[in-house]
Amino acid sequence: MDIKTDKRYKRAKKRNEELIKELEVNGIRSKKES
Repeated sequence: MDIKTDKRYKRAKKRNEELIKELEVNGIRSKKES
């Protein structure tokens, strides 16, 4: 893998992890409300 695609991959992976964390937090929040 060349450096350019590696950088893009790492950035996408980081964004995905942040989204997953956000979803988990929202899921926990909605469970507490119900």
